[in-house]
Amino acid sequence: MGWVLATSGDPQFRNGAEAASMAACACELTRNREASGTFAAACAEAGPIDQAVSPAQRAPDATVAHGDTNAAVRDLELERIYRDRKPFYDRDPCPLLRGTRPHPSTQFPDGSHPSGLG
Repeated sequence: MGWVLATSGDPQFRNGAEAASMAACACELTRNREASGTFAAACAEAGPIDQAVSPAQRAPDATVAHGDTNAAVRDLELERIYRDRKPFYDRDPCPLLRGTRPHPSTQFPDGSHPSGLG
């Protein structure tokens, strides 16, 4: 739910502050980095965007540790976007319902597509 609140392409579904709170709680409860990508996206949405870079740097390590190299590539691309001081918005308001993030039709703000996702 935090990912949707942070990255929805539809502004009516976005709430960066709530997403950051949810992701911070998930990081604390699980004592791992799995929610760091969501926390980074929430920081990019809610601001200040500079706070998105550090958790975005941790996200690829977590995805590689779980054997998901496609997600690690995605996380590296998201980190690049946050370093450029831009939030990431997914065109699909509920990507987690399909078990993927981001959706293959997603475009980054610069018009590029996530690697390995179509």
